[in-house]
Parts: sequence; structure tokens; C-alpha cells
Amino acid sequence: MKSGVSRRDFLKLAGAFPVGMAASQLSRQMNIKQLDGKKNVIIVVVDALSAYNMSLYGYGRDTTPVINKLAERAVVYHNHYASSNYTSPGTASILTGALPWTHRAQQPNSKVIPQFRDKSVFSLFDDYHRMAYSHNEWVNTLFEAFKKDIDEWVPRLQLCLYSSDAVIQKFFGNDKDISSVSWARNAKVNEEGYAYSLFLSQVLSYFEEREFAGYKSEFPRGLPTSNTDNGFLLEHAVDWLADRVINLDEPAFGYFQTTKYPGC
Repeated sequence: MKSGVSRRDFLKLAGAFPVGMAASQLSRQMNIKQLDGKKNVIIVVVDALSAYNMSLYGYGRDTTPVINKLAERAVVYHNHYASSNYTSPGTASILTGALPWTHRAQQPNSKVIPQFRDKSVFSLFDDYHRMAYSHNEWVNTLFEAFKKDIDEWVPRLQLCLYSSDAVIQKFFGNDKDISSVSWARNAKVNEEGYAYSLFLSQVLSYFEEREFAGYKSEFPRGLPTSNTDNGFLLEHAVDWLADRVINLDEPAFGYFQTTKYPGC
């Protein structure tokens, strides 16, 4: 008798099966509390690459040889749906259930229109402890719009490694954009090998080398960052969030989104 499961369906299930098994095993090992018959709801968002617009898709020129090599051992999705192709509109759609031309968060680092400020996924879990965290600044901009429905918004820098950028944002919190740019131009040696200030650049280089010396063997090309000076280890954030959920005395709804740069 002919099976009702197509090859495409099988590949989709094959990709989801390890995740489901891992989540089930993790839940048992962590002994996560289930209170009042309500289960914890945890959403973890990671960036993914698709076969669209890449040499995987059939370009004559081999434009992505490294990704091609990775794809030989990966599940490749040729048929998928996304509301947008970058962080702000795509994340806003996940959080609101609306398409970009409806929630209007279409520009980089933009917010949804006021009509959606009280219509996020967080508002559906008002009897849960609602948590939110992301290394990505643009995602945190969206959290800002929904903060009245978030019980615990973990500050982005809390789960990053200590950095000069964190110091600047601490002392110049109301002007963090211009202060961070000014600091980077004056003290951060850029790809061309120079900075505005010869003295501050040397101080910063010494600080960074001392602070991150223990990570060089594992990250010879530098620590993952969220496109700033704020390096982080993804496992630190995962471990902290897991411990936090375990110790809650009420069911939790958590939305956690990683930044894309560790995967680039």
C-alpha cells in the first residue's frame, strides 16, 4: 500500500524530530515545574538560511561554497514561508501575528504602530510570568513597544560579556547611540587599522586582550557579537535562562531570540 507521507513531509519531520526529543529530554532533566495544570511556554527564535537566492537554489556560479558544504549535512528547506527577510519586520510578525504591511515595523530598528502595542503574543499570557530576552538590539526595540505586557524584560547587556560599550551605555544611557558611535570612532581600531585617538585605541586594545585572553583558543577569530563591542557566549544566556525558568513559582511564557552573528 502506498504511504501517505511524501519525501518532503518526511524531511520536515526528520528535521523537527531531534528538536522535539531534545526538548522532552531537557524538560525531564531540568524538572521544570508545571503549576496549576499549566505548562511553560517557551519560544526560542534562531536565524535560518533557506535555499532561496543562494547557489543551493541553482545559480550557475558557486556563490556560497562554505554553505554548500554545510548543506550536505543539513536539512535544507526549499518550501517555507516567512513574513520578511530581516529582523525588524520578521520579528514583529512573530510577536503580533500580523504581516509587515499591517504592523508597519518595516524599517530597520522600527516599532509597530500604536494599534498593535497591546496586541502582542505577550498579552495572550496574562496569567503567566512573561519573560523576554534577546542579544539583538532591534528585537529589544520591539520589546520596548510591548513592555507593559512583559513581566521580566532581561536587559540585553546583562547576558553579554563586560565591554567598553557597556560602560559607555551605563554612563550615557540617554545618549547611547551617539556616545557609542563616538567611542567606537575614537577608540576602536577599525578594519583599516586606525582610530581617531592613538592613545584611547591602545588603552582599549590592552583592555580587550586582557579581558578575552581566556577565549582565544576557542574563538581564534573573535567572540560572537551582536554587531557591537558586546561579545557574548550563547551558552551563558541559555544556561541563565534555563535556571531562571526552573526557579519560577508560576507558569512561564518566555520569548528568547538569538542574534544572527554567531552563525555568520
